[in-house]
Amino acid sequence: MNCILKKKIVLYILIIPSLVFICLMGNLLVDSGNQYSVMDVLRGSLGVLPNNIDATMAFYAGVSFWVYILLPIAALPFASYISDERKSRYILFEKIRKGTLRHVLLRLALAFISNAVINLTFIMSYAVITYCFFGTSVSGEEIFWTGVLNKFVYVQIYSFSLSVLTALCIYIYNDLLVDISLVIVLNYLFRNFMGRDELLYPVTVIFISGIAYMVMRKLRCDIL
Repeated sequence: MNCILKKKIVLYILIIPSLVFICLMGNLLVDSGNQYSVMDVLRGSLGVLPNNIDATMAFYAGVSFWVYILLPIAALPFASYISDERKSRYILFEKIRKGTLRHVLLRLALAFISNAVINLTFIMSYAVITYCFFGTSVSGEEIFWTGVLNKFVYVQIYSFSLSVLTALCIYIYNDLLVDISLVIVLNYLFRNFMGRDELLYPVTVIFISGIAYMVMRKLRCDIL
């Protein structure tokens, strides 16, 4: 993990505020035929804020469609590490030194932790912004923070599944830009599933990716 954090720190610095910005661009309400994003409301473009809008509504308005669609960018630090590793052929040395199972488990742990750093930071940052500006007078603090926690759990598992899928794409064709773009396109095509906040979809992605990886190991000797 230290290797990822040290070598890929710039990616973390760029990705986290980018995801917060995407949240701020989420559509919060429609007034007189005009759409207002969370950012518009924060800037005072709406004027008087309706009484029925609070932090809970603003939070869910931000962590929604476009965050899910572009969530594969959270896999970039981990995916970049895997890509560099395969280009250096270091993976073959790892196969001899650690064995297949330990190597795979370590990479899965790296993917999970790397995603957790990004997801926890951007979700909590956005939650604090909405909490401080909108307050919880309508829904209540308990409902708000429970919703934040539930959303983090789903986003974490969902982004982890996208990291696993991205790693699989790298094993098939090692071009980071192409692989991330492909995952974003697939993510968009299956957008009707991921927007339900149901764990079945990301778990299915992880399962299918795992099966595909095992099949590839049988067909290609350079896959660990």
